[in-house]
Amino acid sequence: QRFVPHVLSTALGGGPIRMTAGEQVRDFCFVDDIARGFAVEGLARRGGHTDWNLGTGRGLSLLEAAKILVGLVGSSSTIEAGAVPYREGEAFHLVAEASELPEELRACLATSFEEGGRLTADWLQREGGGLS
Repeated sequence: QRFVPHVLSTALGGGPIRMTAGEQVRDFCFVDDIARGFAVEGLARRGGHTDWNLGTGRGLSLLEAAKILVGLVGSSSTIEAGAVPYREGEAFHLVAEASELPEELRACLATSFEEGGRLTADWLQREGGGLS
């Protein structure tokens, strides 16, 4: 499972969220925003534009992200930071360089982390809480 769905599924179930110390920083983007960005990018490429890496350029640590997600769903789950070791070769800073991103692509990435978390939690609750 991926981080956000895993944290939300666990938080919705009230279980402990076991994770690394959470120092890794990621550029979280909502899936619908990325899909829109791919569509816009595909249209732009027909006009001779280059490929772009989609991202907001804003980083958030996994620990802070977990705290936000648990709070969004009002869960009593505890976050057990440090309960899981880091993976060998783990990247600690994955944030897109978004300063050169064209405005039409930047506009696709409008969903905040919090709103994306709420939408994902709603989806998980509708679908029975699980992703495989």
